[in-house]
This record gives sequence, structure tokens and C-alpha cells, in this order.
Amino acid sequence: MALAQSARFPALQSREFRDYWIASLFSSIGDHIESVIRNWLVWELTHSPFWLGFMVFCHWIPFTVLGLWSGVIADRIDNRRFIIFSECLYLTSAGLMGLLTLTGLIQLWQISALLLLHGIAGGISQPSRQKLVHQMVGRDRLLSAISLNSSLRQSTLVLGPAIGGLLLATLGAGVGYLVNAATFLPLIAVLARMRLKPEPPRLGTPAVWREFREGLAYTLRHPTLAALIALVTIEAFFVGNALYAMLPVFADRILGVGPWGYSLLLTLHGVGAILGGGFLAWRGNVRRQGRLIALTVLACPVAVVVFSASTSFALSLLMILTIGVVLVIANTCVNTLVQLMASDDMRGRVLGVHTMGTLGVRVVNGLSVGLLASVVSAPFALSVSALVVGVLSIAVLLHTPAVLKLEA
Repeated sequence: MALAQSARFPALQSREFRDYWIASLFSSIGDHIESVIRNWLVWELTHSPFWLGFMVFCHWIPFTVLGLWSGVIADRIDNRRFIIFSECLYLTSAGLMGLLTLTGLIQLWQISALLLLHGIAGGISQPSRQKLVHQMVGRDRLLSAISLNSSLRQSTLVLGPAIGGLLLATLGAGVGYLVNAATFLPLIAVLARMRLKPEPPRLGTPAVWREFREGLAYTLRHPTLAALIALVTIEAFFVGNALYAMLPVFADRILGVGPWGYSLLLTLHGVGAILGGGFLAWRGNVRRQGRLIALTVLACPVAVVVFSASTSFALSLLMILTIGVVLVIANTCVNTLVQLMASDDMRGRVLGVHTMGTLGVRVVNGLSVGLLASVVSAPFALSVSALVVGVLSIAVLLHTPAVLKLEA
């Protein structure tokens, strides 16, 4: 025990977690490969910003509908087997997309349906994945495990788009999807041979909606806590993933850089995420987190507006890098403060409200930005959405100036 506690990256002392973490690297890379190829394929089929935005809706609607119930599922089943099931759904979705694309039978409705299946796999399994990590490493190594998983996600934000762009430009979308399908096999194999002591199921019928309402009421009774969650919810609601869904439009029509440039834009966003996370890890702790949150949530819409107006590829790369940096810093600091400010008995429910605010509401921006982009233009749609984010964020900060005084 003493060795595990004093070792660097103590979560990796667990063989189960070490194997799981390495296999998850491939699975996460595959997820980003799929995103790059899908958006470009939809753009080639439709040349419509609306359908790019509709894909955001298809991906996130399962998170919105299933988000509250997935935690109940995680308390009542074998999480290891359930994650294997979700990985098989990912594999099925990617494999069918690859076969349909290679045979020339792919149609928009098929992409939408299979993306819904992909979203269901993610929406139902997130709490199970978090609980499984706890089972593998225990309470003492949990922080190390969460940090390693966060680093993995940020790293694959660079690797996934780069590999996806390479596959798209050289072998085509169909082969790229089949490669994506294969990336889920290592995690399925690791989970299949993993042996963990099952946790006893929670007894009784949980009142999911009642517990969520209690968490929301608790949040609203604490104005500073509510303001923090509102700041990240505003960005997720009005811009969110719609920015990345619109990148094929910018790469093709505005910047004229094709699939290689599109892949590079996504890769630079991942580099920005790593830089933002690395800054926080290097500092260890930021004294004036409230001011840093205010700075980053206001810098993000400014960077989106400049990106939308840019016709220079170099400037666009700089702005997408900046967006990656400030989003990671803002979301990490908000998540930290929310957990510190919530009471022990309400922390889980408050985090449920935070999760709905950062993930569940993303279903809206795909349709809103996509529709506006198809009627006017993608730069106009993103600029207007970003300006709304900026104005509402300023309003929140003026209404609750105590946010600026927050420290970890």
C-alpha cells in the first residue's frame, strides 16, 4: 500500500485499470476518427449546414433523454458487461457505416439512424464507466484514475482527428469507418477477461426525477453555484458541438483547404485542449479561479467570432487553438469549484445538474446553428450564437459578481 500511494500515477498500479486505460485509448481515438469522417461524409452528400447541425442533434439527443436514467442503470447491473454491450453498439454502428459507404448504398437517413445508435451507446454507459473505474482502483487511487482518463481524452483529441483526416484523404470514408470499428475490439477483449468483485445492487426504486429536482432546487438556492453552472451551460446550449460540425463548411467553402485542412483544424483544437489542461496541471492550483473562469468564458465567444470572420487559414488555426485552450480551462475550473461548493450529501445531484447543463443541452445548438447557417451562412450563424453567449455570460457575471472572488 505504501508503494502504491507514493508511486507516480498510482492508478496504473492496478493491472485491471492499466489494461482498461490502454484499451480505452484505441476506443477514444476511434470515436474521434468517426466524428471527422462522418461530418465530411455528410457534407459531401448534402453540402448543407443544416444536416451537419442535425447530426449534432442525433448524437446528443440520447444523452438528453437517457442521461438521468443511466445512473439508475449503473446501480442495478454488472457495469463491466454493460460497457461491453455499449462497445458492441459502437462497433456495430461504425461497421455498418463502413460497409454501406464502401458499397455506395449510404444515405442520409442511415447515417442519422446509426449516429442515434452511437449516441445511445454513449448516453447509457457513461455512469457505468465511472463506476467501473472506482471498482478497479478504489477510493485512494480514484483521483489519479480520473486525471489519467482526462489526459487520455485530451490526447485523443489530437490523435483521432489527425488519423481520421489521413484515412479520409488517402483510403476514403468507408475504410476509415472500418478502421474505426476495429478500435473498439481491444476494450471489448480487456473487459471480457476482467474479473472484479461485483458491487451489491442498490435496493429500492430510486425516484430519479425527485432527486434531480432536489439537486436543481439546491443549486438555485446557492446563487454563486448556479451562476457557475449557468456560464458553462450557456456556451454548451448556443455553440457547443455545432462549431465542430460546421468545420467542413469553413474548410471547403471559406478557407479552401479540403479534408487535410479540416483535419488540421480539429487537431489544433485538441492541441489547445492539451495546452489548457497542461497549464492547470502545471500550476497545480489557481488562486483566483473565479477571475480565470470569467476571462475564459468571455474569451471563447470572441475567438469564435474572429474564427467565423476569418478567411486566413493561419488565423483560423490560431483561433481554433485558442478555443480549445479556454474551453478546457473554463470547464475544468467550473467542475472543480462546483464539487467543492456542493455539500457532501448533495454533490452527486448537483453534478447531475452540471452534467445536464454541459452535455444534455448540446442537443439544441446543432439544430439552431445548422438551420440559421442554411438560411444565411455558417459564419453568420456561429457569430450570432457566440455573441449571444458573450452577452448572456456578461449578464450572469454582473448579476452574480461573487463569481469573480471565488478561489479553490
